[in-house]
Formats: sequence, C-alpha cells, structure tokens
Amino acid sequence: MKAIDEKIFVRPAEIKGIYGISRSTAYRLMKIDKFPKLIRLTEGCRGWRKIELDIHFKAVA
Repeated sequence: MKAIDEKIFVRPAEIKGIYGISRSTAYRLMKIDKFPKLIRLTEGCRGWRKIELDIHFKAVA
C-alpha cells in the first residue's frame, strides 16, 4: 500500500504558493530535465507528486 504522501499532488497553479517557484520557471526547468515531470491525473488535469517536489527542493537547497 502506498504512503499517503505518494498520493498527494500539487497542481501547477499551486506551486508558487507552496514552494515559491513560478509555474513558468518549473516548466522551463522540466524542459531541461532539472525538475520533476508533471503526471497526468485526468485528461485535463496534471500535477506533481508532492513527495517528489519535497525531495527535489531538499536536494537543491
């Protein structure tokens, strides 16, 4: 069974409020493979796993 943290997603519109990084910066870093990739949640909904973002920001801090 997956841990609850693996089931929490952060949508692109929420990333600045939670991590202080703009959506455009996140997309720019994804393009050069320096940021976690978005996951398709539904046809029109994408997000990042919160645990992957936490690990990423801890590593670059």
